Amino acid sequence: MKHIYFMRHGETELNKRMRLQGRYDEPLNEKGIRQAEEAGKQIREMGIRFDRVYSSPLQRAVRTAELVTGLTKADLILDERILELDYGKFERMQFGDLPQQVWDFFRKPLETEAPETMETLEHLEERTGSFLKDLAGQADETDENWLVVCHGICMRGILSNLARGDRAEAWRSSIENCVLYETSLENGVFTKGVLVEMPGRIR
Repeated sequence: MKHIYFMRHGETELNKRMRLQGRYDEPLNEKGIRQAEEAGKQIREMGIRFDRVYSSPLQRAVRTAELVTGLTKADLILDERILELDYGKFERMQFGDLPQQVWDFFRKPLETEAPETMETLEHLEERTGSFLKDLAGQADETDENWLVVCHGICMRGILSNLARGDRAEAWRSSIENCVLYETSLENGVFTKGVLVEMPGRIR
């Protein structure tokens, strides 16, 4: 049995300033660096060591993966299928300035069409599902613990694929910076993603 862990990146200035951050390649801020370092420390204290680490190509995810694991970018497996949702023309827009159609999409994503120029939920779930399928196809590998570092909405897409019919629950999940979810993989089948409690995680 393998254990697959999914983590959102640490905080960035765009997160702090409450602006949409999809494909824009924003680095971690000082707090985000501390969050990733502390998350890595707690994971080591739990006795978890990662045999393989996947990351979104965006630098906030790559740097988080480096700080959590002690690896370098060259050691990571970068995959564009775990990029953040593409916000199109709404990229970097202040939350308070978002039009109603965007808020409707965020509040009821399963019932609302994506606004024009924004990536659809169906496409997000398709690409994250393809990523998970590839992981499942490697279930006979000998290593045990894998880490996937990505983004908040991307993680909801992943959890939706793992939800076994309850997609709504996945889309209600609160995905904070450096939050960690775990699933197991056995005989090519994933279990539902479960939140890993890290009491000392920096919020």
